Amino acid sequence: MNSRALSIRVERCTNASEDYLYLLPVEAQRLEDLADQVVADTAASYDRFRFIEKRVVDPRTWKDVGHRDNLIVYRERSGSRPTYPSIRSMDGSLQLIPCRSAPSVKIVGMLQGTLDDEMYGCFVDSDDAVKIRSMYLNDAAKDFHWLTTIAGPTEANPFRFCGVARCTMGIPVPLTKKRGDHTNIRAKCSLCWLKTELPNGKVELYMKGFAAPMGIVPEFAAFPVLVNCVLGIAMTSDAAYSKKLAWMIYDAGRTENGSVAPPMDACIGRCKNAFGGPKNSASFRRCLVCHKAICSTCQIVRNIVVDIEKGQVNTKKCSVCILCMHQAKYYSPLAFARRDVRLKRWKSLDVTRLSVTSSSGHDVVLTELSDRLFYRTR
Repeated sequence: MNSRALSIRVERCTNASEDYLYLLPVEAQRLEDLADQVVADTAASYDRFRFIEKRVVDPRTWKDVGHRDNLIVYRERSGSRPTYPSIRSMDGSLQLIPCRSAPSVKIVGMLQGTLDDEMYGCFVDSDDAVKIRSMYLNDAAKDFHWLTTIAGPTEANPFRFCGVARCTMGIPVPLTKKRGDHTNIRAKCSLCWLKTELPNGKVELYMKGFAAPMGIVPEFAAFPVLVNCVLGIAMTSDAAYSKKLAWMIYDAGRTENGSVAPPMDACIGRCKNAFGGPKNSASFRRCLVCHKAICSTCQIVRNIVVDIEKGQVNTKKCSVCILCMHQAKYYSPLAFARRDVRLKRWKSLDVTRLSVTSSSGHDVVLTELSDRLFYRTR
């Protein structure tokens, strides 16, 4: 993307995480069209892979360089790649990137869970949401900040989002060239993940793209960073389970007051000790969802995000029983995603009321988003 083609205004604050990117409506539309075009290009490549190539990757063009669970990572061989990679510009044309150490990467394979679970675990629309996802997935995104929101989620479509963000991805490499006080290089990349739910209930992942590190960075140093990045957010259904458990624990805490807790005399799994008798209840814990007794065999311990304070993610080790964990996997993630949308809207209304109340008595007119001259994160 050519930054000179944007008529942008950036508001800088003392805290770098409070920077905002302002776009004219026509510029926001161009970026949304650009995102749609990248998805369309990747979908066309996936259709060739699925229907013409019959899901067979040509070993003469692509080299198998790694596996993670059911996913296979391929790197484009040097003899097959073009002299320079190309990237979509804002006008829809292809722009050459002058960087030779930018091999394309392709990831194919099957995922566990449903497509909605994958979407819920992957979806982020705020800086806090990115922090929560990074905690669950341990991905490579650092210092992530949404600069502007172009299209946000709705209750009808809770996974809809388009925005502009910045982040840091990489690892310290001693072979890079010294640049004085400058410590980062702005990379150029084009990455797109497609997840398709097949008739047999499985979810197929197809990812294709590249990342040009720019500067003087050798390929053997840049490529592992790219692979860690794309694999970090490839499998996200487990993050969805944790996000659903957080809501389930919250709901259970609201209904706990005034109710009688179940007895702690028997494990929910009816487990036996080595002699065939009931286990000693002294070591039992309560499931944080159903509040029933669980032994060490029947409990599942997960780090669940409880809140985010001053940019720091606070987690707590939560014990739940295997039955509630099973329920979390089969609950519809759409219902929880819609609750997230409503919660964010309520928080936004509270902030708006606070800002209006704290004004100096002047009338404050809140314009609709479509009437604003610029777009920014909310």
